[in-house]
Amino acid sequence: MTQAINARASGTRPPGGAGSTGESSRIRSAAAMQGDLRDHALPELLQFLQAMRKKGQLVIECSDSRQSASVYFAGGRVVHACCPPEQGEQAIYRLLHWRNGRFVFLAGAVPEQETIHTDLRNLLLEGMRLIDEIPDPRSQLPAADTVLHGERDAQRLDQVRVTVRQWKLYASVNGRRTINDLIALSGRDQAEAARDLYHLLVVGLVSERHDDAFLAAIVAQAAGHDDAFGPPPPLPILSGHILRLADGRRSLQEIRDALQCGEQDLIEEFRYLVRSRRVRLLAGHQEFERYVR
Repeated sequence: MTQAINARASGTRPPGGAGSTGESSRIRSAAAMQGDLRDHALPELLQFLQAMRKKGQLVIECSDSRQSASVYFAGGRVVHACCPPEQGEQAIYRLLHWRNGRFVFLAGAVPEQETIHTDLRNLLLEGMRLIDEIPDPRSQLPAADTVLHGERDAQRLDQVRVTVRQWKLYASVNGRRTINDLIALSGRDQAEAARDLYHLLVVGLVSERHDDAFLAAIVAQAAGHDDAFGPPPPLPILSGHILRLADGRRSLQEIRDALQCGEQDLIEEFRYLVRSRRVRLLAGHQEFERYVR
């Protein structure tokens, strides 16, 4: 994020005062966290800052529209938001449609006014309700041939609340199906399925971005079989190939690339091999618990 981004966000007042000498260095030092909305869905990000009882300014720049916005926190509570031309609660509702962009949190920044007095949970619930009322949700989705990927982080999945219908749609996302495929596979009215898919995008359960870094951290080794228990049961073909390559040096990412198999197929077979004690983990225990188990 740059100083120009902060200046364009209406209602912004970073620590140190605009125009002062060394302002950019003070902004950098005040930035407690920064990242990409494709990695951190906005509802999740707002709830995290609230849970941490942060005080400061969240500055966001939408990469689609090149528009900037600000959300201010005091004691963990959202007290002001500006997403031109909207302020207050309407600004939050507008921001919930942003999925692509960069953000930075400036610790200690103070708003010039307070425009929000509603609890964040109620703001998000109302925002989701408004999304459900979009007349043509298909116009809000990426291109129909866009392949979507599902969130695998168990910690994030536990924090998201969706309907049973939306959860079933999420379960169909496998990193190979396009938006058109998923809508057709749902067997429901296209507008209704598109609305649910858009909801999943907004809350961060599905994404256009594929993140498989966790595979590189997981290393396993084939475990020996105890003949006292008789011959080992036969394995599916893919499981057998994974077992052959699990030499204690290759990561799951390297095994996937060597086998040229789908990520979901790899994970399902590897999960079975771990449960049946055919392989043992040597590295990446935390990643296995969060993304695979």
